[in-house]
Amino acid sequence: MPADSARTADRSIVQPDNRDALLRNLVEDSAVATVVAKADGEIIYANRAFERLLGYKPGECMGLGWDQYIHPDYVPGVKARAARLVAGEGAPVQSEQRCLRKDGSALWVLGKPAVLFVAGRPLCFTMQALDIDDRKRAEMSLAANESRWRSALQDAGLGAWEYDYRTHRGFLSTTWREMRGLPGDAPVVEGLADWLARIHPGDVERVKAETAKIVEGRSKVSVIEYRERHAAGHWMWVMSRGHVVEHMPDGTAARLVGVDIDITERKNAEEQLQFVNTLLTTQLETSPDAILVVDAAGSIISFNRRFVDMWSVPAKLVADKADAAMLAYVTSHMKDRAGFVERVKYLYAHPEEEGREEIETRDGRIIDRYSGALRMPTGEYLGRVWYFRDVTDRKRADAQILHSARYDGLTGVANRAVFLESIRKAAAAAAVEGVRFAVLYLDLDQFKDVNDTLGHLVGDELLKAVAERLRANVRESDIVARFGGDEFAIMAPDAGDEVRAARLADKIIRALASSYMVAGNDIRSGVSVGIALFDPALPDPETILSRADLALYRAKAEGPGVYRFFTPAMESDTRTRVRLSTELRNAIGTDQIYLVYQPQIEIESGRIVGVEALVRWRHPTQGILSPTVFVPVAERSGLIAALGHWVLREACRQAKAWADAGLDLEVMAVNLSTVQFKRAFELETGIVAILTETALPPDKLELELTETVLMAATRDHSDVLQRLRGRGVRVAIDDFGVGYSSLDYLRRFPVDRIKVAQEFVGRIANEPGSAAIVRASIGLARELGVTLVAEGVETREQLDLLRSWGCREAQGFYFAEPLSAEFLTPLLGRSRPPPGIPRAGSAA
Repeated sequence: MPADSARTADRSIVQPDNRDALLRNLVEDSAVATVVAKADGEIIYANRAFERLLGYKPGECMGLGWDQYIHPDYVPGVKARAARLVAGEGAPVQSEQRCLRKDGSALWVLGKPAVLFVAGRPLCFTMQALDIDDRKRAEMSLAANESRWRSALQDAGLGAWEYDYRTHRGFLSTTWREMRGLPGDAPVVEGLADWLARIHPGDVERVKAETAKIVEGRSKVSVIEYRERHAAGHWMWVMSRGHVVEHMPDGTAARLVGVDIDITERKNAEEQLQFVNTLLTTQLETSPDAILVVDAAGSIISFNRRFVDMWSVPAKLVADKADAAMLAYVTSHMKDRAGFVERVKYLYAHPEEEGREEIETRDGRIIDRYSGALRMPTGEYLGRVWYFRDVTDRKRADAQILHSARYDGLTGVANRAVFLESIRKAAAAAAVEGVRFAVLYLDLDQFKDVNDTLGHLVGDELLKAVAERLRANVRESDIVARFGGDEFAIMAPDAGDEVRAARLADKIIRALASSYMVAGNDIRSGVSVGIALFDPALPDPETILSRADLALYRAKAEGPGVYRFFTPAMESDTRTRVRLSTELRNAIGTDQIYLVYQPQIEIESGRIVGVEALVRWRHPTQGILSPTVFVPVAERSGLIAALGHWVLREACRQAKAWADAGLDLEVMAVNLSTVQFKRAFELETGIVAILTETALPPDKLELELTETVLMAATRDHSDVLQRLRGRGVRVAIDDFGVGYSSLDYLRRFPVDRIKVAQEFVGRIANEPGSAAIVRASIGLARELGVTLVAEGVETREQLDLLRSWGCREAQGFYFAEPLSAEFLTPLLGRSRPPPGIPRAGSAA
């Protein structure tokens, strides 16, 4: 805790430091003799003017008492006035008194003491002393001889004046004029009103009242301090001392004489001191810390309001400032009372030490406590300052941040960093103790369906329930973690062989297969599990986790609710995918990647109404690769965006080339992958740019999306499809019937065509169920007012059935295999291409 306001408030009065620069500038170099003393009169500071005034060398005044620098005749009076001021009785009064020089001689000074209070307790005295020895001697001489009096005042440099109420004229000494910046012969006073006009408006009434007292005979002597306008335009402070030397018959003043002193410098110094004191007091009270100041004996000197509020100090303790009672009261709040008191006593017994520690209160607060010594410039120990700051909220926030950095914010289980740390520790222990462990990587089945159909809030609640089941079905020594989304992991120290690991995986699968009741929804969501056992040859946590991930990839490929162990063959498959990914990256944009086109036929006329663009890879060593081989690689490696963009651009370019050649083609259909569709904004901008570049009319382009892709769509994706359709781009549902049972996407995404999956079309001749699905799909398309294309037509019998059910368009090997643009171009000009185009024309 920083040592700030309170310590500064006390030390800034008794010692110069970095924050006393302003005080030193105002006092140390001031021509006004200034001294600071303790309540018993011991000098603790004297500026150079004071030392010169009493004839001391620098520093010699330190430690002098009243008996050593006040004339014996005045010591009793000084002590009595000091006692009254300390008791708060009356205000400081300016007085004339005699001081003792170092050589024992006496001199007259004019001084006014001031008491510095901290939190209502007197800390020290300050006094500015003005050398009036010459003036006093002059005044005494004046009583014997008026001419000598005037001459003495002039020589003393005091502004002597005289005013006769009978003639309303007066005398003003040269010094009086000089201190006001007035010419020596200029008329100045033409009456009382003229003098009052020169006085500051804020002081006029007070000056008039004091003047009336002496003029009316109610006082023989007056001492007035006021502000008067200097000839240069600024305000100067004047102390004017006058007394009556002649009276009128009625007792009123006939003639006044007096002297004026320019006290501007002293007043400025006082104001600066008051400002500093106010500033430090304000800092003390506005500090964020609760502050308590005690003296060397442990007695309370002061405390701020925040201290009272922090400890709910009773009013009586505040008023009494009873240190023992205050310590006992504050101690009563502590959780460890004995430790608190012991530490306080230790610091009191070791004034050279600072102390900082956190203490806990009975009501659960955490308080940062700091204590530092309060010392004189000489190093003398004056007391101790205690600072208390409530850091409960910060501590809780730090704890929350630490928890958030290590645990999943949604489910409360460990995060990836903690999980890897646990694997690292388990691997280190296994290397010493020879105990193996297992890592299980889990992925929920159909979790995305829950998010898409019931919303993310329900999905989050499901994840919480899954985490609870996982914790309930593992041992206390097992670590459960969530990596984000629906991916979880378990590190099981006691399941280091296949039997125990399989038993745990089976237990987890069965536990998560039971239904969940979430927000009124009965939900079933199984889990797939990949397992990697610790291998001493590969103790790296990331490697172990990666192996479990590979095993999970295989488990998900084989079906829901399956667990699989990692095998070296999986790494081989991964290396193959990585190699293929690198080769694909280099192939995109070269002649290795090309398109073929499968015609879409109008059944009644036999006319080619559209084509579906299909991508192929002419691999330099593996021959022609189907998209089922390399598109998943592109999706996993992030190459799908580049590949998809190339396919769209090339398909649109070819469609525009056919249109420019006068060949009638209604639509160019292009498939979109799930990953492409997830990047909705990028997809939209890419399509718009390609249509602009190729100048293909938007209604010639058809985007084919599977039901799975549409069901994964968010509102942003929906907006993108709507904007593209608004431009004229067509949308078709591919593989209709094999996806989700919900048809809500047909309402959310109005489409132009439905493409019935070939796995149904291929069985319509001998499987009633497939025939029923196809007939129902044709009827649904008719009701929705959209076109239906039957995919996978391979026989005349299938074509005749489709025609009889009202299907208007078909696609399949019965008409043509996917063809290169070169072989397809001649067919586009025919009104009815022959069925079964020879394989010689095939490019795939």
